[in-house]
Amino acid sequence: MKFIRSMFMALIVLALIFIYNFYDLLIDEILIIDKLLIVAIAYCVIDLAFHIIRHTLIALYNKNEAHPHPNMTLGIKSISYFLQYFMFILYLVNTLFINIKDLLTSISIVAVAIVLIFREHIVNFINGIVLMFTTGISIGDVIQIGDHRGKVKTISFQYVELADDTGETVFLPNNTIFTKEFRNYSKERTNTIQLTVRLKRTKNDLKKFKVNLRKLIDSEFKDQTTSSKVITTMVDKDFIETKVLVNVKKYNMTLEDQLKNRIKEIAI
Repeated sequence: MKFIRSMFMALIVLALIFIYNFYDLLIDEILIIDKLLIVAIAYCVIDLAFHIIRHTLIALYNKNEAHPHPNMTLGIKSISYFLQYFMFILYLVNTLFINIKDLLTSISIVAVAIVLIFREHIVNFINGIVLMFTTGISIGDVIQIGDHRGKVKTISFQYVELADDTGETVFLPNNTIFTKEFRNYSKERTNTIQLTVRLKRTKNDLKKFKVNLRKLIDSEFKDQTTSSKVITTMVDKDFIETKVLVNVKKYNMTLEDQLKNRIKEIAI
């Protein structure tokens, strides 16, 4: 399909060049048609060039890397598409409207104002590029950022798209990834679910909680878990704070929610 697309674009370029050179034999010369044909040829040439560059870079990366990371492929594609359309827009403006030097001069005069107005978008754009070329978060990973948790569907220049267990889609600005703590469940080496539980400080409360936890695991989560442990982290005059660690065979968000909710119930 990629080869067919490349050949199709090459044929379009040749056809447009032919029309550009010989259309004056068919119709009267009109300046706007002249420019539109040039723009059409330019778009096809730019698209074809970036298509070849894009797939060549991806092929070289996959060939030289023993374990290619999907983020690198995503980054190469996103940057190449951005540069492709950016170059075409500049060419379009320069050809049909104003001289590109005049445009850049005008932009430089109000550059500070532009940065201030679009500061958030610029920061998200830069952070999006960083995310695409790093391995901290990948498409398909299950992550949690603040109160939002879900599977990463898309990483773009402006946001990270998550799909939670309910099927709802959440769009998180890229700068939240760098300003808030996040947990990547897919990158964790252990399948351990952790929960902090506070118990009343009575003589048998901690012992009773451990017994009930064991019964809960054996009766409702035996097939999904391998072991559990309760660690006392703080002893106060009114309460005992514990950390519950449950090792599961295979992590998923639904299992964690169910397990935590049931543990909270028996801790009341």
